Amino acid sequence: MKQAKLLSIFTIFTLFAFAWLVPVQAEGSGDYESAAVKDVDITIGPETIKMESEIEWIPYTDFISELAAENETEGDLRDILYYKHPALGDAGNDTLVRLYEGYDGVSPLSLIYINGSEDNGLNWTICCWAELTGGVYPSIEYWGHNSHFFGTFVPPATFYGGGVFLLINIPDPMQPSTWDIGFAGTYPLGWRDMRMADIGADDGQQSWNWGLISSVISRDFLPDDLIDVPVIYGWDDFTGSGYLSFYDNEYNNCKTTSATIDNVTGKTYAVYDRYNSDDDQYQLLVRQDFFANWEAGTDGVIKSFLDTDMHIRYPVMAADNQQVLLVAAVYHDTLPNDYDIVCWYTNTGDVDSLDNISVIAGSSDPENYPDLEHVSGLTYVCSYIQNNTLYARRTNDGGITWSAPEQVSDPAEIVTEEYRSADIGDGGDHIAYQYTTAKAEDTEIIYKDLASIDSDGDGITFYVDNCPNAANSAQTNSDGDIYGDACDNCPNDDNPSQEDQDSDGIGDACDICPEDPLNDEDSDGYCAGEDNCPVDNNPGQEDNDSDGIGNVCDNCPDDSNPEQLDADGDAIGDVCDECTDTDGDGYGNPGYAANTCPVDNCPGSYNPDQTDSNGNGVGDACDFCGNVNGDDAVNVSDAVQIINYVFIGGQAPSPYEAGDTNCDTTVNISDAVWIINFIFVGGNVPCDIDGDGIPDC
Repeated sequence: MKQAKLLSIFTIFTLFAFAWLVPVQAEGSGDYESAAVKDVDITIGPETIKMESEIEWIPYTDFISELAAENETEGDLRDILYYKHPALGDAGNDTLVRLYEGYDGVSPLSLIYINGSEDNGLNWTICCWAELTGGVYPSIEYWGHNSHFFGTFVPPATFYGGGVFLLINIPDPMQPSTWDIGFAGTYPLGWRDMRMADIGADDGQQSWNWGLISSVISRDFLPDDLIDVPVIYGWDDFTGSGYLSFYDNEYNNCKTTSATIDNVTGKTYAVYDRYNSDDDQYQLLVRQDFFANWEAGTDGVIKSFLDTDMHIRYPVMAADNQQVLLVAAVYHDTLPNDYDIVCWYTNTGDVDSLDNISVIAGSSDPENYPDLEHVSGLTYVCSYIQNNTLYARRTNDGGITWSAPEQVSDPAEIVTEEYRSADIGDGGDHIAYQYTTAKAEDTEIIYKDLASIDSDGDGITFYVDNCPNAANSAQTNSDGDIYGDACDNCPNDDNPSQEDQDSDGIGDACDICPEDPLNDEDSDGYCAGEDNCPVDNNPGQEDNDSDGIGNVCDNCPDDSNPEQLDADGDAIGDVCDECTDTDGDGYGNPGYAANTCPVDNCPGSYNPDQTDSNGNGVGDACDFCGNVNGDDAVNVSDAVQIINYVFIGGQAPSPYEAGDTNCDTTVNISDAVWIINFIFVGGNVPCDIDGDGIPDC
């Protein structure tokens, strides 16, 4: 086999770093309005190693199974028990291609299946599968010409150590005899263990130039020892000579990747999420190139949050005519399972200008595993999974605002919550996803016409409906924003972000009290956050004692008492109550400075006669042995007070004699034991040594 042609190389220089506060239209749990984002611009160095050789091509007859039409028995025998990781390509002329992993339920390893359709997915060819057991994560893209597609997938480690770049060439999805699979064998230079791959295809350049593959792959080759580094692969000339470019170990530990091409500008984009072990944080690496001339120059940026507890995962990109969108899942260590879907966007075509940010989905429920596709003009569509349900939202302004969510999956379908469990086809008309049902263990794949989804049944479909979850066939939209009146929380005020801080269903743009869900309950012209008597009408807001509580609701209007304490519940605050009397016997509790009434010798027991037979200062109504804390009962709290008093100098029994439960003239741990025995095992009552029911001391 000929050695595959490679190029490359790669020293990265950090040019400069800066941080800024990014305004965000926060929808729910994600607090991105004040999240500082750090961007570090990077570039590939001027040195390049170029190795010339042609790609190795294998015709379908050697690498792909026989036509099912020629051997239906063989096709029937290749039973698939469950499916994973669908990839969907759409030529826009009723022709689709699907790739997926198929498992027979016996072997843990998959086969990559390839099917074509010429009727928008109503019927699919049975053929074919790649005879390369263990391939995963297929990717497919429409090339942009006739019905020509290109695809790739991650090779198994058993195939040259996983150190090859696979290219599936599908000129006509309905004619497998035209198909080929090629591979660039980068393994002679130590490349191995590819982890992830994604393809971007476009016919905007020479007929031989199909696009690029972005990948995560490792390398054992002196002096390099690279682990999961970001690599792109493309062609450099019509012979199939390869171009391979990578960053070194400074940006290793990459996890997933996405590739796309702007067919207007010819710029290619690749994004990776990587774990930065120094910061203990998941960050993004984004690069852009020109696939008409790979050596024309590379731009790149590292995106991360200054708060290293905030992470970015599973990024995807799409671009058209300088409008570039990057969508990813974001979470914080304080809520590690609560992912939100966030979009960075720019209209300059440069990755170092991905400064603007919007929130696509940020509720208190986790939203994860996004996919993204350009539709037309400034319209893009993003799908994501929330609670095993697949949703889609669109933007008509290049990422600035996003529509309300439209449910794509049926209620009975349990969408698999994992990376690449859904894929939007080119142009956004169709979507594929994997799911199970409540009674089934096998994973299935379904293909739906995204453009024709109409969840609310009003006859208006996804890309048109301004209220996808509220029937409004008239599509009335009084304020002209992206939401129709039927679902607009401010139907007469332009508020595309639909912000509603107090969650009262009224948008901040038209809410008289945007932080008060009751919207000035007492109708005095002051919202709850600023009203000094929020439930009492007081338009004058008078407050004689300046304690923040208005006179009409202040239980001590002339004495500052912002806490409004009222121990006896008589509506007179403790600081001005002349008799705080919790038992209502006319005698005041001790310790209240405002009291002018006599002190109660049993503050917890009603005893208007205040009888104290033994003259110990404790009224007969509450003077009994063991009542250590004066709550008029003997319970475990009395034992606890004795223990605290004895061992850590806590409050002494009051009166002291109440703690001498065993009549030995001192208060010690044995008294606490006496109380515990009395409460839990039926021991003698406190101070009754002989158990005759008569106190002995």
